[in-house]
Amino acid sequence: KTPFEIQFVDEASGKIQKVKKVVQELVGGRKTNKSKEYEYEVKYAGSNIDSGEYLPLKTLKKMGWEKAIKSVDLKIAQRAGLYVRPLSAKNVEQHLEGCGLNRE
Repeated sequence: KTPFEIQFVDEASGKIQKVKKVVQELVGGRKTNKSKEYEYEVKYAGSNIDSGEYLPLKTLKKMGWEKAIKSVDLKIAQRAGLYVRPLSAKNVEQHLEGCGLNRE
């Protein structure tokens, strides 16, 4: 994949540091309030910890991550759909049967 250049200010020296990192996978997504544009949480290659950094949709598309973006969007939509079913006796009984338990 394509390396992405990140700029940040080093707190100790106060200088602007530039680092090139390669995105390994997309972890999640969120919507920004200011620009109303989606940003996606990324995991960089070679890092063991989730950095919690977000890259904008446009940047990820330029890097060729369209398929992974669709996958993350689908996961988020599926998670949101889990909470749609109302809590009724019928739905609870269906869920219990699906888990292999008796209705009562």
